[in-house]
Amino acid sequence: MDDEKKNILSDSEANSEKNDGNTPSKRNNNGVPFYKKWWFWVIIAVVVLALIGGIAGGTSSDTDKNDLSSGQTDTGLDGGTVPDNDSSDSGSGTVTENKIGSSVSNKAGVTFKVEKVIDSKTAGKSYYTYSTDANFVIVTIEITNNSDKEYEANPYNFTLKRDSVEYSHHTSTYAYDNGMSALNGVNPGITKTFIVVFETPTSSATDEYRIVCGSGGFLGLDAVTILLK
Repeated sequence: MDDEKKNILSDSEANSEKNDGNTPSKRNNNGVPFYKKWWFWVIIAVVVLALIGGIAGGTSSDTDKNDLSSGQTDTGLDGGTVPDNDSSDSGSGTVTENKIGSSVSNKAGVTFKVEKVIDSKTAGKSYYTYSTDANFVIVTIEITNNSDKEYEANPYNFTLKRDSVEYSHHTSTYAYDNGMSALNGVNPGITKTFIVVFETPTSSATDEYRIVCGSGGFLGLDAVTILLK
């Protein structure tokens, strides 16, 4: 009987030693899922931090690429931008059109100024009066010769234009006392006023006509254009 008690106690102590908390069990060594181990979560944390850093870096790069300075426009060329032009700025390259009263010089130094424009059904004075069922545009123009050669005030040197349509001078031009002719010369340093007439289908008040001055002259002078408004 005493021997049986000793055997029971021996078995109990043996089991107690096997299940002692200080001794790792087979389940703890081999049965713990990998996602519960510390090294797994360390790897996850490193990957997440790397992804966050990559996204932040890409956003910053895109912002820098699309953030153009104020007043600039992307040209669509690599690395190229051009400044915006402000039409109200005198330095923007905006061309101001010459109008009645403007003194306009060509490269040779001859200055043209339209003093007056009249729309009429009749034209001419001294020798003969002409009439039309259309319209006469009668242009009074001042010519100042600042070049070193005589300028020939020939009516063939002047053309009237409306868009792409061109009008030559009318015969009534020669009827005026100060009408242009092949004999009208303006010497250097001299200013003279002439009249040139064009027959047109509409008046200068309703359509935009421009007189081209100096084209086809004897000296081959460059032309200037003046809007008759």
